[in-house]
Amino acid sequence: MMTKIRAVVGILPPLTTEIRKGFMWLINRHEDLVWITGGAGLGYATLLAFFLGAPVVPFSLFMVLLLESPHVFATATRSYLDGEERRKQGAFLLLVIPLCLVGPFMLWLGLGTAFFTIAVLWLHFHIAKQHVGFVMLYKRKAGETDDIELDKYFLLGSLTLPLILFVFRDHLSQRVILVTIFIYAAVALWYSLRQFDRRQSVTQQKLLLMGLVIPLQWLAFGFAATPAGGGIRTAGIIITFCHSMQYHRLMRLYHTAERREKPESKKLWHTLGGYLFVILSLNIVLYVVPGLATSGDVMIAALWGLSFQHYLLDGRIWKTKDYPIFRKALGI
Repeated sequence: MMTKIRAVVGILPPLTTEIRKGFMWLINRHEDLVWITGGAGLGYATLLAFFLGAPVVPFSLFMVLLLESPHVFATATRSYLDGEERRKQGAFLLLVIPLCLVGPFMLWLGLGTAFFTIAVLWLHFHIAKQHVGFVMLYKRKAGETDDIELDKYFLLGSLTLPLILFVFRDHLSQRVILVTIFIYAAVALWYSLRQFDRRQSVTQQKLLLMGLVIPLQWLAFGFAATPAGGGIRTAGIIITFCHSMQYHRLMRLYHTAERREKPESKKLWHTLGGYLFVILSLNIVLYVVPGLATSGDVMIAALWGLSFQHYLLDGRIWKTKDYPIFRKALGI
């Protein structure tokens, strides 16, 4: 009997470590639940509001003026407006010029539909990659080193497949769509069972984030495809709550850490008030006013170039190996 008791007691420390590892938060429990996964809850609430007949316009204006569009310009605080980063990024920052010209040029060639399709696909792929990035950060912080490629491509596929089916639904037969959904459901079931089998070594926060954003993506595009769904605009509003809230919190985390690590380098956006002033001002001057001044497709296509540059810059400025301040802020 004593031998059995000692055996049980002996496995308690490593078991406790495994369980504790599964609940590693990037910032802390409250911050993660509000900012990293909380936006998904707002997405579900917005989906319900649209389902009950709420008008799209107020939500769209909120996204353009206060949440989604300003997050694009938040990137400027870590690139165009920062002297050290300007030197580091160099000529790459000038890429925004041809990116703002490619849309009008494609419209001039009569390829407007193709351009806007590519723009929407890139936008949602960018959102999907951000969720993948958070999953990888959770895995890294918790020390979950296996199934990295599986988690990455399962999540990426889960978030892009409903978009692809939505965009090309008029060119696919109903049978093809149903078979595709059935195959995905089978893969998702296999993935879920695999996580259950590995439950002692799986990061629980990773599963929480995936369990919220994947169903939301499918429901958003499924609703948008219905006659009363409102199309891609509605889906975009529903799923970008989580994306924008994650981004703003991550940016504020970086600026707060930078202010703490480099107290001699004071920047306007290091404070919350300064940050809001900068991103909202840039949004109004560079996006809202030009959009109102000329509401045609040419101007809209040109403004997409600002988002394209944001997508490309994000792939450079959020690498923990290149930014010790960011790595330290996350405790990695």
